[in-house]
Amino acid sequence: MTDQAPRGCTPACIPMLEHNEHEPDSTAQTIRQAVRFLRVLWHRRIVVIGTLAICGMLGGLYFATATPIFEADAQLLIVDTSRENLGTSMTGGRDDLAAMATYEKLVSSPLVLQSAATLLDQPIRSQFGSQDPELLAEKFSKALKVRGVRQTNILELSFRSPDTQASAAVVGAIIQAYATFMDESHRGTASSIVDLLQREKDEVDKKIEVKQAEFLAVRQRVGDLGIKADGKTMHPLVERAIQLNSALIETQKKRLLLQASYQSLTEAIQAGQNIRQSLIAIEETLGKEAFLDSMGLGDRDKQTRVAVEKQLLEDRAHLDTLLEYYGTNHPKVVERQRKIEQMEGYLAQFDVIGSPRSFGGDDSQLANTVANILQQRLSSASQQEKWLQQSFEQAKQDSIGLTSDISQLDIVEHDLNWLRQLRNTLLNQIASVDLRQENGGVRTTVVREPVVPDKPVSPKLSLTILAVLAAGLASGIGIVFVIDTLDDRARSPEELQAELNLPTLATIGMLDEPEDFEDEAGLETAHMWNTSDDAAAESFRTIRTVLVMGSDDSERIAVSSAEPSDGKTTISSNLAIAYQQAGKRVLIIDADMRKPGLTKLIERRGQLGLSDLLRGSDPVAEMAASLAQPAGAVPIDVIPAGRRPPNPGELLLGDRFAELLSWADSCYDQVIVDAPPVLAGTDAAAVGRLCDGLMLVVRPEKNRRRVLIKAVETLRMFGVNLFGTVVNAVGLEEMGYGYGYGYGYGYGYGDDYGLDDDEEYGDDIEDEDDSYTHARAA
Repeated sequence: MTDQAPRGCTPACIPMLEHNEHEPDSTAQTIRQAVRFLRVLWHRRIVVIGTLAICGMLGGLYFATATPIFEADAQLLIVDTSRENLGTSMTGGRDDLAAMATYEKLVSSPLVLQSAATLLDQPIRSQFGSQDPELLAEKFSKALKVRGVRQTNILELSFRSPDTQASAAVVGAIIQAYATFMDESHRGTASSIVDLLQREKDEVDKKIEVKQAEFLAVRQRVGDLGIKADGKTMHPLVERAIQLNSALIETQKKRLLLQASYQSLTEAIQAGQNIRQSLIAIEETLGKEAFLDSMGLGDRDKQTRVAVEKQLLEDRAHLDTLLEYYGTNHPKVVERQRKIEQMEGYLAQFDVIGSPRSFGGDDSQLANTVANILQQRLSSASQQEKWLQQSFEQAKQDSIGLTSDISQLDIVEHDLNWLRQLRNTLLNQIASVDLRQENGGVRTTVVREPVVPDKPVSPKLSLTILAVLAAGLASGIGIVFVIDTLDDRARSPEELQAELNLPTLATIGMLDEPEDFEDEAGLETAHMWNTSDDAAAESFRTIRTVLVMGSDDSERIAVSSAEPSDGKTTISSNLAIAYQQAGKRVLIIDADMRKPGLTKLIERRGQLGLSDLLRGSDPVAEMAASLAQPAGAVPIDVIPAGRRPPNPGELLLGDRFAELLSWADSCYDQVIVDAPPVLAGTDAAAVGRLCDGLMLVVRPEKNRRRVLIKAVETLRMFGVNLFGTVVNAVGLEEMGYGYGYGYGYGYGYGDDYGLDDDEEYGDDIEDEDDSYTHARAA
C-alpha cells in the first residue's frame, strides 16, 4: 500500500509536485516495456509469421534461380632469402608486414594477371567472353581475392567463377605467372647490380694504388718509424721535444725552490736572525734525508763510518799478523801501515766535519755549512736547466718543420683505410648478389594446390536460411512496432496490468439489457440488484472480497476513471449493492459535481446535495444526515452531487468534505465515493487522498495507453493509494486478446454550463453510464 492522507486531514496541504514512492524507476520501467512488447509480438505473431513466410518464398526463389558460383583457392609460402636490403630489391624490404603487402599487390597486378591470361587455354578464355589478355586481366582482378594469413608468410588466393574447371585453372595460371615474374624480375635486377658493383670495385682499386704510393712518399719524407700515440703517428723528434720540455719544467721548479731557500738563509745570516726557522724551511726544500746527508747526519754517512771502522779493525789485525813474520820495513807492512793511517785520518776528519757535535751549538757555523750546500745545489740546478733549455729549443726547431708533413700523412692514411673498407664492402655485395642470383631472392612454394570445387559458395543454403530468418524477423518486428505505435490501445488486461503496474481487481463483461425496465431509473436497475448468479455479479463480489481481505483499511473507496463514459458510476453502484448484500450499511456520495451520472441515475437532479453541503455554513453532520436518503427500494443511502458549483475542485479541497467523510465513517460501514474522471482536473486526486484508496475503471477498447499512464502518474504524484484497476465492458470474445474497438469520446468540461437544471444535467450525460440501460432486472 502507498502512503495516504490520514482520516480528517485537510487535502489543502497536498504537495502538488511530490512524487510517490511507487514511482517506477527507469530500469523497472524498461523491463516492463520490454515484456509488454514481447506480449505484443505474441499477440501479433501472425504478422511476424507472415513476414517470415514472404521472406522465405523470396529466399527460395533466389536460391532456385541464382547462378551457382564456384571458388577455387590455393596457398603460397613466400620466403625472402636475401640478406641485404638493397634499394632495387623486389622483396619489399626486410620488414615482413611490408613485404607481404607488396607480395599481395604483385599477385593481383595487371602484369601478372595478363601473363596468367596468356597461359590459359583458349576454351577457358572463351568462358570469360574474351581472348584479349588486358580485358581478361580486368575480369580476373574483380573475381580474385588475395590476402595474407596473419603472423605468417602465407598468401591465400581465391577465384570465383560459374565454371568449376575455369576457377581452378585461373588460380593455377596466376600462381605460375607470379612465380615466373618474380624469378625474371629478380635475376635481371641481380645482373645489373653485379655489373655496377664490379665497375665501382675497379675504380676503387685504382684509387687505392694511387693513395698507397702517396702514403709511402709522405712517410719516407717525414721519417716515420710507425710510432703511434693515441691512434696518431708520433715522430721521434716530436717525442724528444716533449720529453725535454717536461724535464725542463721540473728542473726550473727545483732551481726556484733552491734559490728561494738560499736567499732566505742568506738574509737571515746577514740580519743576525735565528736561523732555525730557515733551516726548517730548507729541510722541507731539500727533503729530510737530503738535508741530513748534507749535514753528515744521514743514514748513509753512518753506514760509511761503520764500514770504515770495521775495515780499520781488520787492517790492524792484519798488520799485527804481518809484523810477526816480516820486519817493519817490509813493503807489505809499510803498505798496510799507510792504509791504516789514511783510514784514521778519514775518521778524524769525519768526526770534525760530519758529527753534529762538531757545531758545538754554534748556529753561524751551521748556517754557513748549509748555505754552502745550497749554493752547490743551486749551481748544479742552474747548469742543468741551461742545458735542458738549449736542448729543448733545438728539438722544437727540428719538430716545427714536421707538423704539416705529419698531418698530411694522417690524412693520406685515413683515405687509404677508407678505400680499403669500401673495397671490402663491394666484394661482400658482389658475393651476396651472386648467391641470390643462383638461389633467388624470393622463394615461392605452393603449399596448397588449387583444386576443382564440388560445391558452390553462392548461393549457399545455410546463409540463405539465415538471411531469410534475419530479414523476416526484422521486418515482422518492425511492422509490429509500427502497428503498436499507431494503435495505442490497451489490448488485454494482462498488458494493462504490466503497463500500469497495478493489479487487475476484476474484469466486467458487457451487461445484458433487460427489456422490462426500459423506462425506469434508480439503483433498482443495477445489475447486482437484479441478478446474483452470473459472471458479472461474481466479479463485483470478487472486488468486494479483494478489498476487504487485501487491504487494512477499505471503508472509504473512491471510484474514478481516466476519461468519461468508462462506466465508473456503474461500477460504484453495483459495488455498493454488493457490500449491502453482505450486510453492510452503505453510503454512496456523488462527488462528480461537473457531470454527475449517479445523481441522474437516481433522478435527483437540481436537488440539494454535496455542492450545497460544501458551500453551506450549517454543521456538516446535520446537513449530511438530511441529504443522505435511500434511492428507491434499494437500502443504500445516497448523497447526490447537488447543484452545479462554479468551483468544484476548490470545494473538494476544503475542510468540510473531510468532515463529511468523518461523519460517514461514524454512521456507515462502507462509504463509496463516485469521483470525477482523473484527467478532468484535481477533483479525483483530492477525493482519493481522503479515502483509503481509489479504484480506476478502465475500458481497454476505448482508453489509450498514454491516457491511462498519465492518469495513474497523476494520482501517484498526489499520493493517492491505488487499489487497482477494474476492466469494464469487455466482450467474451475479446477477453485475453486484443480488442477491436475504436470509440471516440468527449467529456465537454467547459465553462458554458447552463443555469437551469435541464441544461446542467442534460442529454450530454447519457453516455456516462449507458450500461444501465442494459442492466435492468426482469
